[in-house]
Amino acid sequence: MPSYPKDVFSLNYMNRIRFLLNMIASWPNQEFGGSKIKWQAASLYRCLLITFVIFNMTTTISYLQKYVNHDLAHSYVNMMLASVYLQRLFLPFQKKFCLMIKRFVLEFHLIHQKHKTENTAQVYERVNRICAIVTAVSVTHTVGLPLFYNGIPLYNNIKAGMFTKHRPANGTFQHSVYFDLPFDQYATLDGYLIVFFYNIYVSYNACIGICMYDALVFSIVFHIWGHINILIHKLKQFPPTTPQAFTTTVPAAGRQVTQEDMFVRLKDIIRYHQMIKEFMRCTSEAFSISLCCYLLFHQLSGCVLLLKCSSLDPIALGRYGLLTIMVFQQLIETSVIFELVNSKSDTLADHVYGLPWEDMDLRNRRVALILLHNVQKSLALKAGDMVPVGVLTMSTIIKTSCSYFIMLRTLTDE
Repeated sequence: MPSYPKDVFSLNYMNRIRFLLNMIASWPNQEFGGSKIKWQAASLYRCLLITFVIFNMTTTISYLQKYVNHDLAHSYVNMMLASVYLQRLFLPFQKKFCLMIKRFVLEFHLIHQKHKTENTAQVYERVNRICAIVTAVSVTHTVGLPLFYNGIPLYNNIKAGMFTKHRPANGTFQHSVYFDLPFDQYATLDGYLIVFFYNIYVSYNACIGICMYDALVFSIVFHIWGHINILIHKLKQFPPTTPQAFTTTVPAAGRQVTQEDMFVRLKDIIRYHQMIKEFMRCTSEAFSISLCCYLLFHQLSGCVLLLKCSSLDPIALGRYGLLTIMVFQQLIETSVIFELVNSKSDTLADHVYGLPWEDMDLRNRRVALILLHNVQKSLALKAGDMVPVGVLTMSTIIKTSCSYFIMLRTLTDE
């Protein structure tokens, strides 16, 4: 069995993330001492899933080439979702991703800090509750969305009488995803059932690959936010040396804090900031392409889904309404969570400048100046190592999607 840190996976949300990602062989068990045989089996299963996704995209494109009058928007959204899922299936093959997850579990997780001070324990409990809620929402999406996505075509087929002995003339079965296959999947019940159950299997895998990866990223981001809060608390509680300043801060053991004590505290703060900065660099490198593909998906799918819902047709609203809400909800949720880190890190410079540098000697002032220089650059996770993910990026994507939607609606009306 892999040698996991017992405390980290005693948390329900971490266990759920690991369990569900293991279902698509996307948890890096080999980095935690997993056996080589299990690692090879997971790699083979992941390659099988990649083959399924490529098969889905290829047969869908072939179908569109034959049946151009079919609902193109539905197929485009399916292919865009498949592209995001396909990119994430390649992540466990990347060493940077595996090492980043290992570092998060073994070193960066706040459970390793909770015993140090009362403040770190409070921050840990707060982040733990938030991560549990976010993971529970992601698990709900993972379970519910495939049922809804495949349930609507099933309901339409039942309503159309496709499962009765006397089917409507020229009636065809409706699917959640359409393929170009060598057998008849539209008129025969056997062909329909094969595609129906295959779509359910692929839909659940895709939801795990999208929703649970989001839950993993959100958990990492919340822990980064927690570490920044701990760092800010260290800065706020930094003690002065002059006896006159002891009215607000009482030095430890009732003695005056020396310059050497301040030097040690400054070094500890710099090391802690460097640790956060280094982990964010590793995280950006691991998820850089994933975030870029994710934002591109929202940019392209948003305008298409808005176009389908704009007809206000009950069938279209039933089929695309919830999906549209979920897509924009995921974009807003992701951007707001990432913005927590961006906005919190922007306040670091003010807190560093608020240090009692007037009470420091020359050496400590130089160290404080180095710290002030280090915190000037905002800590932000970037997509493609270029675009910081946050509220500004979200608003740009939504505005651009609305502009494309208006353009497409105008062309459709004409």
